Order: sequence, then C-alpha cells, then structure tokens
Amino acid sequence: MMKSLVAILLTWNAAYSVGLDNSLIPEQIHLAFGTTPDTMSVQWATMDTFCSSNTKVWYGQDKNLPPPPSSYTVDGSCYQFNVVNRPTLLKQSHHVANMTKLTASTKYFYKVGDGINWSSTYSFTTAPNALTLSSTLPQKFIIVGDMGSSSSTAYKPSASPTKILSKIPTCKPSITLTTSNPARTVLPWITTEVHTQRVDMILHLGDYAYDLFSENGYRGRLFMNEIANSSSYVPYMVNVGNHEDGFNFAFYNEFFRNMPAPIDAPVVNTGYGNTPNNWYYSWNVGLIHFVTLSSEVYYNKTDLIDKQYKWLENDLQNANKNRTAAPWIIVNAHRG
Repeated sequence: MMKSLVAILLTWNAAYSVGLDNSLIPEQIHLAFGTTPDTMSVQWATMDTFCSSNTKVWYGQDKNLPPPPSSYTVDGSCYQFNVVNRPTLLKQSHHVANMTKLTASTKYFYKVGDGINWSSTYSFTTAPNALTLSSTLPQKFIIVGDMGSSSSTAYKPSASPTKILSKIPTCKPSITLTTSNPARTVLPWITTEVHTQRVDMILHLGDYAYDLFSENGYRGRLFMNEIANSSSYVPYMVNVGNHEDGFNFAFYNEFFRNMPAPIDAPVVNTGYGNTPNNWYYSWNVGLIHFVTLSSEVYYNKTDLIDKQYKWLENDLQNANKNRTAAPWIIVNAHRG
C-alpha cells in the first residue's frame, strides 16, 4: 500500500547507565494484551546476539517497586534474532515475559531487564472487567496504519547506544498535520494522547517503518524505539502488512512475538520458521471483541488461507456466544 504516514523520533526509551554493558540495556519495549484477561505481555530487545542475558520483568502497584513479596518478578524467554545467511542484517535478542494475575482497571508499574541491567520504570492500566467496565467508559483506542520511520539514515551496527542517542532529534508534540510531511506530527500526537489522556490501546494496521528490514534492519530498530514512547505504556497491537514481506516476514514475526496467539493455532510459519501466530488472532477489551486477520495470505502465503478461515469461523462462533458481555466485534486487516 502507499506510504501515508511517517513517524518522528522522540526519545530513546532505554536507561543508559554508566558502567553497565550497553548491549544488555533493554530497548524497543512494547506491551500487548495477553492470552487471558488478567495477563499483560511485554517484549523488548537487547543488542547481545546470543541471548546471553536473563529475561525478567519486575512489576507491582507501587511505583517504587519494592522488593518481593510487595511486588513480583517473573522470568520470561529469550529468542535470538539472526536471519540465516544474512550476516549484514540486524542481530539482536528478543525477550518476552508475561505479567499475570493482574487486577482489572488497575495501574501497575514495571521494568524489564536481566536482574542487573534494568530499563526505566514504566506503567500501564489493565483492561476493565464486568464489574469495573462502567467506570472506564467511553473506551478510547488509537488506530493507525502505514506509519514510517522518522529517518532514512541507518545507524551503523558499530555505533554505540550513546552515539545513537545523541542523533535522536526532539520535537514539540502538535496535532497540526502538514501536507509536506503529514506524519511528522502523528507520532508526537499519539505520544501526547497516551500520556495525557486515558487510552486503552494502540492498533497498528500494518506497514511499519518503511520498512522494518530496510537499511539492514536498523530502520526497524529505530522505529521500534520511536513507538516505544507510547507502546511501553499501553498495549500496541499489530497487523501484518504487505511491506513486512522481506525475508519471509521475519522482522514482523519476530519483532511482535508477544501478541496473544490463538490456543488452537499458536504457531505460524511463513517460510522463515515457526513463530508465535501474530497473523490472525483475537482479544477482548471491555465491550469489544477485536479480530486481527492477515490479508497477506491471499497475496504471499496462500497455504494459510484455509487455516485462517477455519480459525475465524470458530472464533466468531465463540464471540457470538459472548455478545452480552462484548456486543461489538471489530475485524481488522491491512488491505482489501
């Protein structure tokens, strides 16, 4: 699809600390709704290439995150991202952890890391349940698609995080769109909304960074740190677009491992290898049952057409049984 939105870089979302190994500092932090209503999933990246560090999330309702048992620490999993036979492409470790047994409509604070190298502390508010729903209405979602990166200049693999940080421009958020570069104000506006209003979720309908794999993947790294200004605070749910097709969709499949993959279709293989199914899946938020479908199966991965269709039939049947609690069903896909 035509590129219609271009993001502007705000601030690097990792805490750089003197004396710590910068390759182990978490970056690219993004939340997603979990597979159960009381779960929030978080994914981040480190620039070590062999999953050499632990994967931990520390969370609780006290912003100071006191030691357990007043807060919780949970171990997650690490996945090496290294496209075979492509030595010049971005290599990094992807970490995924789940914060569980969360109370509905409650603010939590968290940070991610390996137990030594920690991110800054972020926060999120959990989705409502039947008892808390009325106090959270109206529900508010930010929906965007075709959003690029702010820069066409790759950051070299040898560049240190400090050097990268020094290149990041700042901007004053504005909601006045310009015709010359309309999305230079879109991402700052999203960030402003997330930090000043109650936003339940961001839904990105495909096409990221133009492209996640451009400039050997360093465009994707830049974009993920741009969006982290918002995605570290509210769930960032995604949909695969046609611009994710490079390297058998490897970057999309790996960058968004933390989507709530269906129990009856947990894995997808697009030629890159088995990864959690972030091509077609669903989740509930308050009054709404959201369904993400992949339009790319009809253009690039026709072997998934039948699988997606059968899954959708079953998902909609179950959603229809729950219309009293979630009367709205919203289906999204990238292109028609």
